[in-house]
Amino acid sequence: MSAREKSCSHDGRLQEMFGAPMAELYARASSPDASAALTRALELRSFLALAEEQVARVRDRVHQAMSADRDIDELSADQLRFDAQWLEAALDARNGYREALGNLLRTMPPPGRQAQPVRAAQPTVATALPYRTDPTAPAGLAVDYDRYAEHCRWLVDNGCHGVGPNGSLGEYAALTDQERRTVARTAIQAVGDAGTVVVGVHGAGAHQARHWAETAAEDGADGLLCLPPTAYRANRAEILAHFEAVAGVGLPVMVYNNPLDTRVDLTPDLLAEIARIDHVVAVKEFSGDVRRVLEIRERAPGLTVVAGADDVVLESLLMGATGWFAGFPNVFPAESARLYALATTGRLAEARALYEPLVAAFRWDSRTEFVQAVKLGMAQVGRYGGPCRPPRGPLPPELRARVEADLARAVAALEKQAAA
Repeated sequence: MSAREKSCSHDGRLQEMFGAPMAELYARASSPDASAALTRALELRSFLALAEEQVARVRDRVHQAMSADRDIDELSADQLRFDAQWLEAALDARNGYREALGNLLRTMPPPGRQAQPVRAAQPTVATALPYRTDPTAPAGLAVDYDRYAEHCRWLVDNGCHGVGPNGSLGEYAALTDQERRTVARTAIQAVGDAGTVVVGVHGAGAHQARHWAETAAEDGADGLLCLPPTAYRANRAEILAHFEAVAGVGLPVMVYNNPLDTRVDLTPDLLAEIARIDHVVAVKEFSGDVRRVLEIRERAPGLTVVAGADDVVLESLLMGATGWFAGFPNVFPAESARLYALATTGRLAEARALYEPLVAAFRWDSRTEFVQAVKLGMAQVGRYGGPCRPPRGPLPPELRARVEADLARAVAALEKQAAA
């Protein structure tokens, strides 16, 4: 009897989670387009079924040896010792597979949640991450998952298309592996079917980025945002191999061009080559050079160009970008959604009137202190921004005053427009 035909203690949960009998689930897993989550779950389930059977066999043998009708002289100390060691090993294996499968099922989205198509209908927000004081946490700051979930829902409720956890603004590099995965899972569960979740899977090399892509797929992400290798200035072949590894997971991939931070520039000619990789569907363009929008569209006409820098978003949209992966919608979500709608429906005068008072604040999105600036802006509009983890510290007084002044002018302009 094969492992798939044996019973397993987790069969009920698996059938509930994936919505089909075990035989049908194994059939699905054998197809070329099977989900990574289902394949991994059934792999663990098969190992668990074998381990549980082994535990039962050894226990039965021990119970039979120790039965009341057995002659004590027939018992072998060596055999009993062997059986005890074998049982301990079998129990360890069973418990390990149970824990692994249980953890996988806990990190999956609720039954019935379907992946949302990754469209650029309205801004997708690179979410800032809130912390709470905890002396036992890294740097004394623990991720506040409840507050983060509420923030994700607030953004979508206020007109944003979706959220992007584990980006630079989300301080992904300051998180432990467990925190990083839990942040993505929290966003996925908080947004549900109301919006898309595009998870940052940035890594020093292809194997790390591929790992984060696989966990995002298991957790129910709608798409992936991926920088080129972050460890050093990769060459062309290494960049292509990096994105091929991530795209191989099967989710839609938005590559991220941020040459100031990564020292790797995804130029239009390189993007034309990257765009030929299956599942690469978009580029988040953060070079700040709006001339590139048209050139990317010319060289890679099938690639969606997404504005990445808030302080050139209107210019990028007017030149043909069809999405906005944004930072300052953490502060101004409804206004950002309106700006996007005005710009993409030809209402240029209204778009400029809304954009121009905001752009001084938006410029902080392209500066070194962008995380602190966005969190400070959140506080100025009555939201919780909070501190950053090292290496980011508090803003120096002079920079803080400049951010507060730029944001105060933006808030005042929005209030004046609302009252008109």
